Amino acid sequence: MADNNANNNQQQQPQGVPPPPPQGQGAQQPPGPQGQVIQLTQADLTTIVATALQQGWSSRSNSAPTFGLSPAHQTATKLIDYESKHGLSIFRACQEGLPEKFSGSPEMLIFFTDSMTFFAGEMYWNETIGKIPTSASGDTSNLFKIPTLIKSSAILAHAKTYLSAETRLAQDNTLAVIYLRASLTGQYLSTVNADKAKFQVTYTDSNGDTKTETSFALMYKHIVDSVSLNCQSKRRTVEQLLHNSPSIMAQCGGDPSVYTTKFNVIYESFISLGGNDKDIISNYTKGLQNSSCDAYNFEISREFTTWDKGDKHLPWGPKGAMIKAGFNDWKTHALDHHRYLVGAEKWTSVNSAAKLDAASSQIIAMQSEIKELKMKGGLKSASSSSSRRSTKSSNGRKQAASPKSKNKKDRSNQRRQRVEEEWRKTPPGANEPHEKMVNGKKEIWCTYHNLWQRHTSEECNLGKKQRAASANAHNVTSTTYASAASVSPALLSLAALSRSD
Repeated sequence: MADNNANNNQQQQPQGVPPPPPQGQGAQQPPGPQGQVIQLTQADLTTIVATALQQGWSSRSNSAPTFGLSPAHQTATKLIDYESKHGLSIFRACQEGLPEKFSGSPEMLIFFTDSMTFFAGEMYWNETIGKIPTSASGDTSNLFKIPTLIKSSAILAHAKTYLSAETRLAQDNTLAVIYLRASLTGQYLSTVNADKAKFQVTYTDSNGDTKTETSFALMYKHIVDSVSLNCQSKRRTVEQLLHNSPSIMAQCGGDPSVYTTKFNVIYESFISLGGNDKDIISNYTKGLQNSSCDAYNFEISREFTTWDKGDKHLPWGPKGAMIKAGFNDWKTHALDHHRYLVGAEKWTSVNSAAKLDAASSQIIAMQSEIKELKMKGGLKSASSSSSRRSTKSSNGRKQAASPKSKNKKDRSNQRRQRVEEEWRKTPPGANEPHEKMVNGKKEIWCTYHNLWQRHTSEECNLGKKQRAASANAHNVTSTTYASAASVSPALLSLAALSRSD
């Protein structure tokens, strides 16, 4: 019967509520010190709960938390207690500064300002020392968004409102100055400190004493302004280099691979300085068209004309598919075409008339001297000994060559000749073969004659002469094309003499 009553009591016990301790004796607890068993009565438990309530444990667990985006945000208006663990952690964080120290480089300015803005948000400085009043009506500007547009006078007036008193803003200013200095390299910090008079504030404290403090806002603005001016100047310089790309090619010895590497470095520097060149492909190809190989220059010029006048698509995709060619596509194609010509031994440095300007005046002067010597009878014409050409007749006697014996151009079918000359001058496309059959005969594109011929470029006599000349001029300084200027005066004299009458 007793057992049934016990079962009924257990069933009536509400779910989730622990059963009361046994009647009479106290409940047995886990072993205490030295293995002793501690017995707690109902009165002991009541005393423990009352003590806990008196100390506020229950109210603390039930109270709503104070909203804050960060620990600094939650206590932004309270003075920092540096004797507390929280206050000490804030001070040590500011002593560290940015992980990557700023050296004043224009290329790193954006990274520096973004990092400072992020940390200022964590410390809630953007709502305290960084919130600058800019008008009497209460308008404000965020120092970390547009420091260059805020007047120094407005920042100075704001700083004087809190530096002279024991306020949280004065503490934030000191912490921000510590963080800013720790974020600069030692060399650049010395450069900044040379202008410290521009970001120091003189004020009178509550005791009437005159004091001088560094304003974080003025110091930060001074750094951003000075680097921005340097950045703008450097960006203009780099932009001028990009627009004068033929000079870059000249410095690279007419080599498209070296030119592309150097041009790309300059372009990336320009972008890091905040530049935006819409004509980057035009500037890049202008340099390519001034390489040391005329065949390469012709092909690049032809492709750029097609790209510029069309829809910016070129057949550079897989198997000649049309793609919209951007800057990276042009770089890849320029390097591939250069490697192809070099590998096929078709890369030749041809001295065009423009590349002989440096030596033209010297040649003209030598020709004048030679003519004067010939008029005085001191020099015979090299062509006089060979001007009287002779031929042998059938009987073995020499006969003077008749000018009527020269071959004359066949003018019987000029229309057919014009058609043939037209297709012979038309070069193959970028992905077209350099060999084809015309009227049952094999025609090959000669890169030296720039015509369809019956011989290969390797068999071309003109090509053999140019390759020999290129081999002799291989060690010419890479920064100049005027290899003709290095020809000795004696050879120039002989060349002029052979062309004179």
